[in-house]
Amino acid sequence: MTEKQAKEIKQSDIPKLKRRVSQANIHDQLKLFLIGSRRTGTVTLTSLLEEIGFGKKYHGWTLWWERRRDIPFWEKVLKNKGNVEWDELFIKHGPFHVTSDEPSILFWRQLVEYYPKMKIILTTRDANKWYKSYHNAICKTISNPILLWTARKLKYFIPFANRYFEIFRYGLIATFGPNTIKDLKFDKEYAINGFNQRNNEIIKYFHQNQDEKNRFMIIDWDRKDKNVMFLELMNFLDISLSKKELELRMTINNGNYFPHRNNTAKMKRDIVVYLCEYLTICIVITVIILILIVIIMG
Repeated sequence: MTEKQAKEIKQSDIPKLKRRVSQANIHDQLKLFLIGSRRTGTVTLTSLLEEIGFGKKYHGWTLWWERRRDIPFWEKVLKNKGNVEWDELFIKHGPFHVTSDEPSILFWRQLVEYYPKMKIILTTRDANKWYKSYHNAICKTISNPILLWTARKLKYFIPFANRYFEIFRYGLIATFGPNTIKDLKFDKEYAINGFNQRNNEIIKYFHQNQDEKNRFMIIDWDRKDKNVMFLELMNFLDISLSKKELELRMTINNGNYFPHRNNTAKMKRDIVVYLCEYLTICIVITVIILILIVIIMG
């Protein structure tokens, strides 16, 4: 992919197309969009929302092990640069009430415009901490020679694998630049600049008029008063928790209202486990085919 093509991935460079807006019943529409980048506590928030019964989540990682039927839709999204009927995914394939992570966040502006009543939360953290977490959890794992070889071989045995990797690749290039896939270079400066620029662009978008500002909130994990931030979040989402419920949250979360999910070690383990599972399937299929060949030829 050329540098020019990579730039097209950036939201600011996507041409303004005819605005699409959901025609579905407001109660069926997407209610919340966690618009922050990967490794900014999105799993923590979606887990919390599921715990308190806010609604069903659509998280990017589920595309691999639970939502393969959605791959053709995302291929259409990439082809049309987000100018699609999003209800096809979030209502007809769902319904889903919360979405986060890639690939959804790569088309944040289109989703925000499509669901004008949806609330938006930007999760963020210190850019250097974000890069370190992303690099340790994802970049180091996918660049491991054994896992990389496994992933490349899966496309010969698992029909959807290569199509999924194309979608995953799109996000990596958006984050680290056009040389990411070819040379497996994860450009720290490019990534951090892009992270900060994207956050600033999102904040500017919502602060430019009062109506948009009222449906927007920032969750900054560098804040020291996280329990206060939790209460602000509940107020933003119009959720009321009793004193007893809050006390229980403090007990099970070591003095915190927020849970803690998806640390770096767990992310690495999940990637390895799923790749190994599919590699095992591939090996079994290969052995069966070889046995059948021997039987037929014998």
